[in-house]
Amino acid sequence: MSFRYLWLDLHRRAVEIGPLDDGSYVYFADTFIQCHKIPEGNVEVQLKVEGGVSLCEIPLSPSGEIQRYLEVLIDEEYGIVQVISIELKAKERIDEEKLKEEVKSAEEEIREACLSSH
Repeated sequence: MSFRYLWLDLHRRAVEIGPLDDGSYVYFADTFIQCHKIPEGNVEVQLKVEGGVSLCEIPLSPSGEIQRYLEVLIDEEYGIVQVISIELKAKERIDEEKLKEEVKSAEEEIREACLSSH
């Protein structure tokens, strides 16, 4: 298993991890999208700290064979919901252009969900 960085644009990159034991790959792409409430989905709390801040994982709709998840910080005290990362899981390596398309598609879906939550 190894990792490599792929540039999404001049300022953002994604990390590719793989191949995993089953031959699949995982990608983490940084993003920063603020919502006013949690996007709908099956929210799995990964970590919760004192003061009401949580790190959660929320699945997005799959894109073909690629599973997509959001990593979300939630500050209950101040009502802040911040999407900080998009996680993609694929059975095969994703080329750089396809990765850019997948991240863009996921960000559009997130923004749409955030806008509809107002």
